[in-house]
Amino acid sequence: MWAQEIVAGRPAWRHIRSGVVFRAVPGGTFRMGSSDAELDAVRAIERADGADDDLEAFFAGAVRARPVREVRVEPFLIAPHPRPTGHGWGTAP
Repeated sequence: MWAQEIVAGRPAWRHIRSGVVFRAVPGGTFRMGSSDAELDAVRAIERADGADDDLEAFFAGAVRARPVREVRVEPFLIAPHPRPTGHGWGTAP
């Protein structure tokens, strides 16, 4: 169902049935969330009227982005465009 190949000099996996090419994203650990300093910086931009968009939704969701925490992500494949799910894609290699 999957064929491994080299595309533009990098490893890729092609879903045989659809022809969609996927790239591997390595897993790893990173820090996720918003710190007080980051939120203060966004507030300063808003106060200076330097924001292009309304930031109300950002600040409403900022509560869920706290505290900053360490997160581990397993390796995964990603396509350059969104794909619908449940259409016989099968299992990733």
